[in-house]
Amino acid sequence: MGEAIGEVLAFGVGVAVSPLAVIAVVVMLDAQDGRAAGVAFLAAWAAGLAAVGTLALLLADGADASDAGAPATWVSVLKLVLAVLLVVVAVRQWRSRPAAGE
Repeated sequence: MGEAIGEVLAFGVGVAVSPLAVIAVVVMLDAQDGRAAGVAFLAAWAAGLAAVGTLALLLADGADASDAGAPATWVSVLKLVLAVLLVVVAVRQWRSRPAAGE
């Protein structure tokens, strides 16, 4: 269990400091009654991350995601497929960006 938390911790930190969350908090704090909105957003954000993390751990445990302490083969294949999909999306976004001067 400790190894799973250690592996996922970097992803959690990346999500927690994502630009979307930072921008949302700054906008809310600048708005009228911003302190209450900011606290509510933070609580909802933390609860959402906890729920998704718990669900992922429960699904991974139920799906036999590990073989004798090491990730199962299908987990590694899934990671590779997701990585390829992210690279494809990145390339598509890069090619569809506006040209210089537009």
